[in-house]
Parts: sequence; C-alpha cells; structure tokens
Amino acid sequence: MRPENRQAFIAHVEGRRENRLKTTAEREAFVAERKQKLRAAYQALLAGNPEPFRLVISNIAAYRINTDVMPDMMGAAFFSMEMLGDDEFPEILATHRQEHTCDYIGESGGTAKTQNINYKVPTKIDLRIVATPLLEYPTRTLYSGNLSLLAEKQRELQEDLTIKHDVDMVTLLEANDVASGLRATRNFHSTVVQANYPDTNRIDDATAMFGVSHLRSFADYCVRWGLRPTAVFVSPMALSKGLWQQVDIVSGIAATGVTDPADTVPTYLRDQIWQTGAARISMYGFDFDIVPNNRLTDGTAWGATTQAAGFWWRRPSGTLVVIDNDAELQMENLARVGIKEEEAMAIRPSQRTNFVKITHNT
Repeated sequence: MRPENRQAFIAHVEGRRENRLKTTAEREAFVAERKQKLRAAYQALLAGNPEPFRLVISNIAAYRINTDVMPDMMGAAFFSMEMLGDDEFPEILATHRQEHTCDYIGESGGTAKTQNINYKVPTKIDLRIVATPLLEYPTRTLYSGNLSLLAEKQRELQEDLTIKHDVDMVTLLEANDVASGLRATRNFHSTVVQANYPDTNRIDDATAMFGVSHLRSFADYCVRWGLRPTAVFVSPMALSKGLWQQVDIVSGIAATGVTDPADTVPTYLRDQIWQTGAARISMYGFDFDIVPNNRLTDGTAWGATTQAAGFWWRRPSGTLVVIDNDAELQMENLARVGIKEEEAMAIRPSQRTNFVKITHNT
C-alpha cells in the first residue's frame, strides 16, 4: 500500500473508532494518542523525504519547502573537461617552433629549406582526491518505520561536490589574472608587432559602472588576441546599477549638451535590456551573453572565450559512493554516506590569454 493511501486508511479507521468512544475519558485518551502519532509523523517529515510532497493526517496538511539559496556556477564555462582512463594521468605538452629563414639555391642546385623544429616541454599534472565528509542520516523512525533517504543525501552531497569543483576553478582563475607580462607567456615570431597584443588579461575601469565601455574593452581584447567571446559573468547588482542604466543613454542633443556617441547604446539593445533585463550583446562582429552570477561581488566581472582557460580532468573509475552502516550505527537507526572523486585542474601560463578579469565601479 502506498504511504499516502496507508495514512488515509489509518485516518479513516481512527475516525470510526473515535465515533464509538462514549465516555469523556476514552475520548481524551484517544485524542492524546492521536496527537502523539501526529507529532511523530511530523518529525519524520522534517527528517527529510526524497521528493517534496503534501502529507495529510487527521485534517493536518504539512508542506515541505526549500529555503536553500544555492550558488550560481560559472567555472565550467572557462575550463575544458577531459575524461581519463583507469591507467591514464594528465600531462600538458607545450610546443613552440624554432624560427627559421628559408634559404634558396639556384635552379641548377634545386631548392633547400630548413625543417621547422618543435620543442616539447611536458608538464605532469598531479591527480588529487576530492571527497565530501560522511553525512549521517536516519534510516528508520520508531513511528514511521523505514526511511528512504539515501538517494536524497547522495544528491545533496553531489551538489556540494559540484560547488567545490566550481569554487576551485574560480580560485585558479583568480590566481592567473596577470597585471603585466602576459605577452611573455607566448612565443612571437620576429615579424609580429608585439604591441598589437595586450600585456595583461585585466580590464581595470573602476571609474564607470558596468556597461558599454567594459564590453567594448572586452571585445577589443578578443580582437587583438584572435579570440571569440562567449559570455561575461557579472554580479546581479551590476545589471541593475550599470547595464540597466544604458536604457537611459540616447543619442542627440540633451539639455546639457551633446551626448557622447562613443557611449551611446543602439536602440535595439536598449529595447532588449528594457524587455529582458539582460542582453545578448552583438557588437564589433561578436555575439556573447551577459550572465548574472550570485557568487560575484559587485565591482568584479569575468569574460570567457571559446578557448579554454584551463583543463579539468576527471577519472570516472575513481568516483566512489561510500556507505557506512556498521552495527553501531544500525543500533541507532543511522547510516553515513560520502562521495569521493579523482580529478586534476590546471591553467598553463599560455592559457592566461584566454580569459579576462574586469573591474568596474560599484
């Protein structure tokens, strides 16, 4: 019998039983017994349930609500995820070609050309184990019987593990924003004008609210490095205090003079911001998204491109769900569960060109 049907049947039988009670003492004893059952059922409800549901017992409806505010993810937008086999370990092989000048010999002697030589510099990446703590949960109550909470607890732990991965990715990004010296991480041919390339992956413009000037700088950065932008992650407050204000910027003559055309937002974009609160930006030949992220503080944003800023390796065979239900725990109607994974993350210096950290006014 399904739990909800069983509860309805019990309520029906107890209602018929209550009608047969004649004396006041019998009725008071019955009411006290029913209150105890309701209290036990309610405590079992608070202990958790795999799915939200509505439980009705003797005219009481109990609703379960979720009060958790979960973090927004963004790290995976910057990293390339790779899967490893059982006996594989990650290694990054950086290559650069030695510069050569071709030498030509006359027709009678044929043509000679020096071969290009690739220098390979391997870097072995250490794997690590990432594990959750063992989460203790009840397996049974004295009044409701067995509880099926394992699937829910595994889901909660997996969510925490996903958050852990994302936090580590963002931490790696923060450790690899470069104030100067970015060009030194790349191997330039002698004919390339290095000044064409930014020497930092930071866009520091703290004098203005997040808006057109920062997006233009991000597009400029991508053009100069030959990248294509995919998204800019910002604090939700940056949208309301910065980007939304672009709706008010219009071209033409204002009361105080002429509006600067460089900061004028096209009408179609103002309409899009007005209607949706966000925007898929189309500027200078690029299309990319503005994505609010509740883990970012107002004043900092991150720009992602189609090129990976780093690698995230995972070994599926190393993923293990550990369940602990030894005799001591069983005596207390308890069990423990945990999850561990084998992984590695890395950002090579030359990959620092593939993302941007943006600062703006608050």
